[in-house]
Amino acid sequence: MSANKLICFATGSIGEIPGRFEPIDETRKRLKEEGPSKSFSRVPKKWFVKGDKDKNYYLCANAVKNVSADTADNALKAMQNWSGINDLKNIKNQTLIVWGDKDTSYNFDQVDTLNKKIKNSRLEIFKDCSHNVHLEEPDKFNNLIKDFIN
Repeated sequence: MSANKLICFATGSIGEIPGRFEPIDETRKRLKEEGPSKSFSRVPKKWFVKGDKDKNYYLCANAVKNVSADTADNALKAMQNWSGINDLKNIKNQTLIVWGDKDTSYNFDQVDTLNKKIKNSRLEIFKDCSHNVHLEEPDKFNNLIKDFIN
């Protein structure tokens, strides 16, 4: 097993993602208007092909139970203002990039940028999965990660 490997899963190199299901400012505005419980019931549905009907959706619902509106807004601001695109060229690690082809949070351009700018990378695309590949195809995902790490 190598400690020098990197896994990029359901991510990209910038926070304000063109093509995201809605701009971050819209998510922040709706969070303020609707409150956290309505926003937290709305946004995580986008992370599954089956929305809140996915058998593992409850894990996302449980994860945000005690998150305040301020905390959520601060996370969105941090995400919105973050960019690591210029640093990708410095990543030398063997890198696995995992993406679901129905992900509306990070589109193909985002993971393609990672794959092209990280020299020692490979992209694995999960068909008919959204942002939470690890919850939609857990066995396939876990086997891929184990094989990559070993």
